[in-house]
Amino acid sequence: MLTSQLHLWDLDKGVKTAVASHSSCEHSFVILKTDNTMVQWYCNDCYAGPGWLIYECQYCRYYRCGTCMMRTTSSMLS
Repeated sequence: MLTSQLHLWDLDKGVKTAVASHSSCEHSFVILKTDNTMVQWYCNDCYAGPGWLIYECQYCRYYRCGTCMMRTTSSMLS
């Protein structure tokens, strides 16, 4: 269990949801994309955007663009 958590209000369910803080999270990213121009995301690392495709951490809702994902992945491999 993560030691520090934030609580976000889930409007769909009307309850608070516990999520990990960004600094203590062991990120696990999934791809989010949209087919319209109503929903757009900004990268939390380089602030690039707005974008229609972004990587979101399943645990803390941290967002990364494709460029930042490639940069962090390549630095982990070397």
